[in-house]
Amino acid sequence: EVGAKVVVLEKFKRPGARGGHISAFGSDFQDKHGITKDIPANQVARELIRWGQGRIDESLLRLYIEKSGDCMDWLENTVKPKGMVNGQWFQGFKGPDYYEYPTSHLFKDKNGIPGNVGLINALVEVAKEKGVEVIFRAQALKIISDGKKASGVVAKTRKGFIQYNAKKGIIIATGDYASNHDMVSYYSQTCALTDAQIYFPSKSNTGDGHMVAVSAGASMQKDANHAAV
Repeated sequence: EVGAKVVVLEKFKRPGARGGHISAFGSDFQDKHGITKDIPANQVARELIRWGQGRIDESLLRLYIEKSGDCMDWLENTVKPKGMVNGQWFQGFKGPDYYEYPTSHLFKDKNGIPGNVGLINALVEVAKEKGVEVIFRAQALKIISDGKKASGVVAKTRKGFIQYNAKKGIIIATGDYASNHDMVSYYSQTCALTDAQIYFPSKSNTGDGHMVAVSAGASMQKDANHAAV
């Protein structure tokens, strides 16, 4: 949108998404429906800190509270031409022993089907229309770097191994690593105690992006409460 030429490498055969709820504070949708007044941002922040047992970077939490509304407005306006309709989740039980603040947005496609699968497909369509090249079945294997700046990525594709050179930079937009049992056991032992994992696309979240970043010099701390699942 600001003029960069963008290439997206995705190792799976199609866009991947899961869930449906996207939290935001102070979105246009909330303002339009008079919801914003029901969301005390400071109180919600305290609740998130309590739920996280204090293991939260409060500066990032504050940034999320301040900026998420604008991000939601951008998202809604971006996918509206594709028939996606923004909505609000009101079905949380509210009572003296349990309550939920109405921060969750839930998009529905033109057929009324809710969830992020339709949303991510709409975003891919918009990206392609804006000139983004989206390459599926392309697994990033190595970041080309001189030690100071990343200049490219080597990926395994259906056409063989290809190096994509980056003039401006590289964004690692990777997911979690719950299907990589070695990584889970080493980096997030609490998650290793779970009975099952639910993820879509199934078993595709193997931590490739993390490993590529580490091999290029990034650091990952052990037992750092990663969101592994």
